[in-house]
Amino acid sequence: MQFTAAEAETLKTILRWRRDVRHFRSDPVPEAVLDRLRQTMAAAPSVGNARPWRVLRVQDKTL
Repeated sequence: MQFTAAEAETLKTILRWRRDVRHFRSDPVPEAVLDRLRQTMAAAPSVGNARPWRVLRVQDKTL
């Protein structure tokens, strides 16, 4: 797969802004955002289409 110069630059920008989150907001993530995340995750490649990931939705603030 070949990226255009603009696509490569966008990817570099995304990778530069990637951060480890240690403090989270307390307001819930809207269901529409969760749906978009699930759709994006389902489109991500995996070796042999194994999809070895798990997703946990934590709603208990004490955890």
